[in-house]
Amino acid sequence: DFHSGPHCAPPSPDVWEVAQQRERDWWGSEPNPRWQEEIGKQQTYARLMGLPHDLNMGNKTILDVGCGPVSMLLRATHGGAAGVDPLLMSEETRAKYAQARVALYHAKAEDFQLPQRFDEAWMYNCLQHVDEPNKVMGMLLQSAGSIRIFEWIDMTPDPSHPHTLRVEQFERWIPPDQWSYSIWNV
Repeated sequence: DFHSGPHCAPPSPDVWEVAQQRERDWWGSEPNPRWQEEIGKQQTYARLMGLPHDLNMGNKTILDVGCGPVSMLLRATHGGAAGVDPLLMSEETRAKYAQARVALYHAKAEDFQLPQRFDEAWMYNCLQHVDEPNKVMGMLLQSAGSIRIFEWIDMTPDPSHPHTLRVEQFERWIPPDQWSYSIWNV
């Protein structure tokens, strides 16, 4: 059941709004040193998600949930892609997405209406920030034939990260016999 379970009660609306405001303040609306720092972290995320070093995905279609302004899709080769994030993006950032052939959707992942089914869905360093992790995972599992995830687990919630994620949740969302690649607490 994607809509119930331990550690997944949705925070009160103002808790999620506070977390989103902190995200907007952290990212900013224009390129800044944090953006380059995040791109550096994504190299590790990509490796742990089993992605090729050059992000060449051939003709696969890809959905990035929680893409932010520096999605890995902006540096990937793909057969078409989409990113969804509640963060407002500048015109310059939106133009970079368009140039990379990535449709950019401004929406909460919980409310996102899939425009199509994708070959792959990616989600990295995002699930602690959402309003309802169970609902997001349900959407993610319906969105693609293959899912690649990097998420921090067993982290104490704070004002920017309203949820603690546990291995048991991921094993409930995706039974362990369906995982082709998993690493916990690296």
